[in-house]
Order: sequence, then C-alpha cells, then structure tokens
Amino acid sequence: MINTYLGARISTKNAKGGRVKVCQGLQELMEDERNEGRAEGANMLAKLLRMLTPGSEDYNKALDGDEQERTELYKKYGIID
Repeated sequence: MINTYLGARISTKNAKGGRVKVCQGLQELMEDERNEGRAEGANMLAKLLRMLTPGSEDYNKALDGDEQERTELYKKYGIID
C-alpha cells in the first residue's frame, strides 16, 4: 500500500504472509534515497571539475570547499538553478 500511495520502492521480497515490516521497509527506502543522493552529488561534482582548470581557484574550492561554496559553484557554472 505504501509503495502504491507514495510511489516508494520498499522491497517485499522478505514479506511473510503478504506483510512487510514497515520500519524495515522505510529504513531500506531511506538508504536507497541516500545512495541516489550520493550518486547525484558525485555526478554533479565530476561535471563541475570537468569544466574547471586544475589548480584554479574555483577548482580548489570545488575540491576543498564546504557544501555552500560548492553550491555557489554549481549555480555559477549552470549545473543547478
């Protein structure tokens, strides 16, 4: 029901009698979302680094900066709005 209502992808492979432990299912869903977020972040960083000149100020900021600095670079180079 949760999968249908929320469009989630909670695994039912270990369901017993048609029932799934909701907590376990939600934990799996959250882990899947975290993994997708990590992959998306890695792709964005790779795209940004390909646009920059190694050793430049922006390149170093992309590698060593904090999340806010990288977000500013993503905006500056049109990776995000």
